[in-house]
Amino acid sequence: MKAEKELIELFQKIGMEAHVAKCFVAIAETGNGKTSQKELQKITGLRQPEISIALEKLCSLGWIDKRAIKEGMKGKKGRPFFSYELKKSVREILDSIRDKADREHREKIESLDLIESFFQSDRD
Repeated sequence: MKAEKELIELFQKIGMEAHVAKCFVAIAETGNGKTSQKELQKITGLRQPEISIALEKLCSLGWIDKRAIKEGMKGKKGRPFFSYELKKSVREILDSIRDKADREHREKIESLDLIESFFQSDRD
């Protein structure tokens, strides 16, 4: 539990919202890499709306897939059940986060260099 808390805090340090980090960690740590919203509620302690928002974010990033669970649904009314699973390996996801951070860092440095050049040209 302590390691999970530290992991979530680390994700927050790199800009991930807490509820998104909790859901990502929970999905990544499941044995088969698959879980449902109900399971995520139990694991994370988050409310359903927070989980839905987090899952939408993770899907939009291309990190997880949402699949309808059809078993046990015949003749039943109500909301369909979905399973969420990693679309990429944790290594690939971390690499994409790292690449994005590197790209953003380079863009900031380039912008600072341009800003500096404007001020230097004013002095000339």
